[in-house]
Amino acid sequence: MSGADFIDARAQGRHDWARTLGTVALTVAGVAVVLVPTRLLVLPWLQANGADMPEPLRSGLLALMAGLIFTGAMAGLFLGVRLLHGRSVRSLVTTAPRLRWGQTLLGFGLSGLLVGGLGWLLDPGAVKPLAEVDPRILGFSAMAMLVGFSIQAPAEEVVFRGYLLQVARRVFRSGAAAVVLSVALFTLAHLGYGLESALFSLTSAIGLTVCVLLLGGLEFAMGAHVANNLVVAFLFQDLSDANAPSAAGVDWTELAANIVVMGVLVATAAVLARRRVSP
Repeated sequence: MSGADFIDARAQGRHDWARTLGTVALTVAGVAVVLVPTRLLVLPWLQANGADMPEPLRSGLLALMAGLIFTGAMAGLFLGVRLLHGRSVRSLVTTAPRLRWGQTLLGFGLSGLLVGGLGWLLDPGAVKPLAEVDPRILGFSAMAMLVGFSIQAPAEEVVFRGYLLQVARRVFRSGAAAVVLSVALFTLAHLGYGLESALFSLTSAIGLTVCVLLLGGLEFAMGAHVANNLVVAFLFQDLSDANAPSAAGVDWTELAANIVVMGVLVATAAVLARRRVSP
């Protein structure tokens, strides 16, 4: 099992342009099926009532909404992969004979500790005043975020470092070109507003892609991605302001902290990969 095996998807399935475009169309259709009623019914209600909701409840509901939308995307993508490409869905996630949940839990725990710990050390005042929130609201918000991000973050891994990476490898016949395209599109999808958002997304994309290539699968990156989103939303950031431009420009200290987190994750993935191939 290697990164080359993973991005080649072990030569499974058929990957002509018609099948690829059909899978993209199914994925977009899956998003639309969920997004249209969400925008018509749920989002107006959140916009009307969100300002009066205690934080982190507001972010918890937004995380659930994101998870719902990505559920539609995954339904469409999985249909395309199975019916059009003629591949196993598991090949989007791993080269291993079964999912490596231990790697997922390790990525989750390590990323959560690093993101939470460094965020608190750099700016203790940035932590939300959660002690003032009703424990029932706090518990519901935490569970809503866990459920929402446990769908949204792995779905992004499957799209950008699973399907896109593998299809681009077939199209360009180059692993390097596939990696560049995957990193670039992940960065663009998370651009938000301003340079800071782009730089954070870029460094995260590079780090998580290296982890995937080292381990021959998405499991570790999935756990790390879920924990990052969960900790940031629960402890530090109101998701309703997630795309607001920063008046202060790039926070280079926070960016450096993100690079440190990615460096530790890559080093851990390298150790896991070395143990896997050792005699």
